[in-house]
Amino acid sequence: MIHVDRNSVPAPEQFLKRAVTAHEEVAALVKSQEKIGRAQRKLRFDRLVLRADDLREALMELFKGTCGFCESRLSNNERQNVEPFRPLFRAAQLNGKVDPDHYWWLAYNWPNLYAICSACQSNKGRRFPVKGRRAEYDARDPWAIPREHRLLLDPCEDDPEKELQFLEDGTVRSDTERGRVTIEVFGLNRMSLVKLRREHCEFIDSVGDLLLKQNAPLTWTEQSFIGMVLSEVPPVRGYTALSRQQARRHLARAQQAAGTLVPSVPYIPSDTARPYQGAIWLQKIQIENFKALKSLELQFPSPELQAAPGNADVGLEPAAGEPWLMLLGENAVGKSSLLKAIALALMPPTQWRKYAEDARDWMTRGSNATSGMIRLEFTVGAQPLELHFSRKRKDAVRKGEFPDVAVLGYGSTRLLPKTSLAGGPPRPERRRMQNLFDSRAQLRDAEHWLADRRAVKPRDFDLLATSLKTLLSLGDDDRISRRRMELSAKIFGTAMPIRSLSDGYQSVLALATDMMLNLSGATFDMEGVEGLVLLDEIEVHLHPRWKIAIVGALRQLFPRVRFIATTHDPLCVQGLRKGELHIMTRQGDSRDVTIDQFDVPPGARADQILTGAWFGVPSTRDPETVAMMREHSSLLQNQAKTPAEEERFERLDGELRRRVDEYIGTEDEQIALKAAADFKAEQRPRLGKAAEASAAELRDKIVEALRSRQTGA
Repeated sequence: MIHVDRNSVPAPEQFLKRAVTAHEEVAALVKSQEKIGRAQRKLRFDRLVLRADDLREALMELFKGTCGFCESRLSNNERQNVEPFRPLFRAAQLNGKVDPDHYWWLAYNWPNLYAICSACQSNKGRRFPVKGRRAEYDARDPWAIPREHRLLLDPCEDDPEKELQFLEDGTVRSDTERGRVTIEVFGLNRMSLVKLRREHCEFIDSVGDLLLKQNAPLTWTEQSFIGMVLSEVPPVRGYTALSRQQARRHLARAQQAAGTLVPSVPYIPSDTARPYQGAIWLQKIQIENFKALKSLELQFPSPELQAAPGNADVGLEPAAGEPWLMLLGENAVGKSSLLKAIALALMPPTQWRKYAEDARDWMTRGSNATSGMIRLEFTVGAQPLELHFSRKRKDAVRKGEFPDVAVLGYGSTRLLPKTSLAGGPPRPERRRMQNLFDSRAQLRDAEHWLADRRAVKPRDFDLLATSLKTLLSLGDDDRISRRRMELSAKIFGTAMPIRSLSDGYQSVLALATDMMLNLSGATFDMEGVEGLVLLDEIEVHLHPRWKIAIVGALRQLFPRVRFIATTHDPLCVQGLRKGELHIMTRQGDSRDVTIDQFDVPPGARADQILTGAWFGVPSTRDPETVAMMREHSSLLQNQAKTPAEEERFERLDGELRRRVDEYIGTEDEQIALKAAADFKAEQRPRLGKAAEASAAELRDKIVEALRSRQTGA
């Protein structure tokens, strides 16, 4: 992070003109909502204003094509990101407490907008910690940057290099409170970034070596040497602050070796015991010899991979959400075992001994392996978390630092809670995975917790109720209220108890409110809570309408929670994004489980997903029709049909046209169908990348057949 002079680039004129109108509209909306009560209501922002071309071009020029906070070079997709430094609403303190109205009036404020990479954007979320009171809206000067004691360094207001020390190992440290908080909120010590910085240090050293070979180290002043190094490093490469500090270290070492005594003072953090307060995401899973899983590696897609050009959210709303992992496969391929392995690694020993008493039982049966391992890597922290087990030891051995991340686990049998007012409302548990291991473990009575005014204060209840309204697709004028320890939803002016809703709503509500209860330890803002949810058979108990919507609904309700879910149902894979769907299969005679990443094309129908490589179902039609289609295909390939076969073919063709509206009819389509039939007779369906290659070969064969017809060959 370096100081950037915002005045060096003119403010984008077209954006500023549209910003005035957009600000007036949101200010008028706030004023109108204040008259009728703003609780459980959301503000609407004009995203198109913040997608203006001249705004993005100005930000790219201002920050030299790099992230304003970590200085990483922005990809083409990330150049679409526009980040409000002060969030538009629900600004969060480090402890999770949110201020619902801050800072809507800065939504279209040029000095509040920054270029940002997807990783920094994901880590920051709506965090904007301050000391003391937040600044309030001043209608007399709404465009003024608030004067408040912020705890984040602002690249355009501060000189970050005075507070941040970039070390040769790729990490960054600070001995000031603002510096430490900035590092944690933006995740500036995330593993991927540390690696890039370490490589950049090596590059700066190589540049420095070339310069010092031509001139003796003692002839250089520090300022001139740094200036020459920077002249050889284009700004778009990023990491300018690191370049300066590494060049200074490189010259100091060279001059010291040449006979001068330039002191090299190592940086020692002043508060090494301070707990980390930034976002921690599970990034990579490796499993060896755990039950059905002989060797498996799985990784969440990066936020940058999922960012698309023209993303409608442009960083303003967290609806885009954290990436998911969806595991698809037949029974007994190890989907549930994978979830349990992750849970065991994240459990304290007292818990996994309860659910898996003897670690020797974890070993893959029928294997010659004598030991196994579960390894989890996180975005922040240099040392992965490992759980080692073997055939010789009853207890597993944990290695690495236990991350402070909330983890919830749900099995395929999720029993609805029984209402009981005895003993008071349940309390949040940041690590609760009983249901994943014990099918009899009921979900918790979160309605009792929500309805209790002592457990959930009115202001916090409104935050939670707003999230529930999103889940239930309720409008701004609808409300969720509580009375006599029960929740009611007021829809179109009529109040009805939550428990009177349909079974489909009940199952979704029970799961969602159980998550809300356990994730609410630090904050009641569900759009700000962070954690990991392990969810087996996500489709259980759901109506088809909910199966289609469940991924999107949970992603919108918990945008900063990462899910690892399993499913057998094609309806549930709709709504997944690039890199999220993984197919587990058993291969060959060994029957070893393999896992392949394979995306579902946007807009695919459920029947197309069923008959595609994801599920491998031959057809969704009735068996008799399928048999007729196979016979028709066989006769179509026969170039020397007998009169009886020709008659049979015509009868089949007529019947299939009657049964199947889209059945092949034109001459060209018949030729394409014959080419497909010939090709499929030679090959059997394949999964993953092999299936894509097979499809490409099939297309080429059909094109060749059609061209042959046109040329008369």
